[in-house]
Amino acid sequence: MVESTPSVTFPSHPDIQNAITALPQTLPKDGLGNAKTEAHLLSYLALGFNGPKTSANYYNFVTGDVRPIAEAADNIFTAF
Repeated sequence: MVESTPSVTFPSHPDIQNAITALPQTLPKDGLGNAKTEAHLLSYLALGFNGPKTSANYYNFVTGDVRPIAEAADNIFTAF
């Protein structure tokens, strides 16, 4: 998907508006499930994200390297 994304820095205003509109107002008690959540993220929300870092004008935070313990801590925190 990223490979087919145009190298623009910022999404268009309509893509941003569509992504905002696609955000659910409520969720079912048991969530949407993995497959539906992934499909929703890729089909609707990803179009409103900033462009890939392949753009000549990529603006984002530079976070540098991730140490193994930081990655482990992030994975543990995310799981809980």
